[in-house]
Amino acid sequence: MNLRSRKRKRQDHHRKPKKTTKKSKSITKRQKQNQVVAVPDRSNKMVCREAAEENMLRVMKAKGAKFGSPILRPALRSEARKLTGDTGLLDHLLKHMAGKVVPGGAERFRRRHNADGAMEYWLERFMSSGKR
Repeated sequence: MNLRSRKRKRQDHHRKPKKTTKKSKSITKRQKQNQVVAVPDRSNKMVCREAAEENMLRVMKAKGAKFGSPILRPALRSEARKLTGDTGLLDHLLKHMAGKVVPGGAERFRRRHNADGAMEYWLERFMSSGKR
């Protein structure tokens, strides 16, 4: 026996035996017909979004976010996160709610970058005539 065959023998000794039986993963036509497919409820998505907007409005009012004293994005996000669990939805709302009239129609969400480059949010009075 040479050195190579000894090494091979040792390697073969530590190998696990291969499984030779394969289970079929294909499903029959009848099983496919009986499957239940979960369809997402589109109306629930809108309710969650509106609830998240209202939660963000509550946080901004509680913190007194107005033009003279805006709230920074990280602070607003962390407070709203306590009320709304979906961080993706929160990030989406923080990005797209600028200029949007709040539910009730008395105020509008506003945002801007401050001198340091941080995003600030505040509420602004909204009059339907177009004046601020």
